[in-house]
Amino acid sequence: MSYKTIRDERFGESANTNGNKSFGKFSLEHGGFFIGEDVKARMNLIRNSILEVRKNWNDKKFRKKAIKLFKNHIGGKSLLFMDFFNDEWYEFQKNPPAEQNCDLIRFYTSSDGYETIFKYMNSIFREEHDKEVYDSAAFLVECMNIELYNLVKTKLEFSNFENTIYRGIMLDENTISNLLDIKELEVQDRKFAVPLSFMSCSKSQDVAKQFLEKQERRPYEEKVRGFCPVLFKIHVTSLDKTFLDLYKSYYPTSIVSSICAVDIENISKYMEEQEVLLRGAFFQVLRFYESKEKIDGKNVYVFELLMHNSNRDHITTSAFEKTNARRLFNTLIEIDRMKKCQDFFESASDKKPYKKVEEDKLKELEQIQKLCHEEKFSSMNL
Repeated sequence: MSYKTIRDERFGESANTNGNKSFGKFSLEHGGFFIGEDVKARMNLIRNSILEVRKNWNDKKFRKKAIKLFKNHIGGKSLLFMDFFNDEWYEFQKNPPAEQNCDLIRFYTSSDGYETIFKYMNSIFREEHDKEVYDSAAFLVECMNIELYNLVKTKLEFSNFENTIYRGIMLDENTISNLLDIKELEVQDRKFAVPLSFMSCSKSQDVAKQFLEKQERRPYEEKVRGFCPVLFKIHVTSLDKTFLDLYKSYYPTSIVSSICAVDIENISKYMEEQEVLLRGAFFQVLRFYESKEKIDGKNVYVFELLMHNSNRDHITTSAFEKTNARRLFNTLIEIDRMKKCQDFFESASDKKPYKKVEEDKLKELEQIQKLCHEEKFSSMNL
């Protein structure tokens, strides 16, 4: 099958001559690529901006300031999306009808949307900036969050996506080496992410490979020799219902959604790309191997990854900041992750380290449940 409309900017970028390296839509320069414990540290930094945005969400002055800051950050480039954020858009998102237009999501899938807005938004989260700049980018993310949440809430066919998806990117050998180093970490730290950023993947491996072929054969001057084709094979899963029910038993009003992986094929301006939109994905590295396939004579490096689409990130989450909700949810995700990782390995020796972390986390869960129970009992007696 031919995918003539595949565009470079939708499924990743290669490097340019200034030495910056890219990771799909995300640069890897100067610590913008977060591994293991660094993921948690980065998320803690970004979380302050998320809370700031949500605290001031109904403040028109704050929203206008956030847009202005973002515009100034990108050098005053035209913000084509500003028409979306009027009073009518806000009111519409409060009570969305069953048939949504998903204008902002559709704009993301367009060349104009990515080139003028989302490319810059993503870059902010992998670089060092003042808090106000993070706030402005977090504001844009929150707008996307709202449309994605309303989409999965009002249309069940978009909710709880689980499948294997693919992303083809060109990486230099140094970056590949950094990724390979992840396997030397303890299994619970074999993760990478760029918190809050968006990533486009495809349900079709052929689409991902076509991107690789297009990049490899593209005769552009800034191309750096030595780049290699890399295929991400991503298994998307949901939190096991037993664990979700346990979480909801302590925090019944806490909203858990599946906005981290949404199939937007039927919303995209380019349906043939079979796009799945990832938002703030945290990847667990399962294995790495060189495929027998070659692209223009170069081996294709395959990274097999696991990610959860279950997420408690919602505007109401701030109400649980002083509780054990986040700690409980993260522990349940980690137990489920370690349990599911074992399914990808056959030998007992390969399963063993994941099983060990699972058992340790189950013991930790017992202690957290005691705290949650005390919390619940205390609130009932207020």
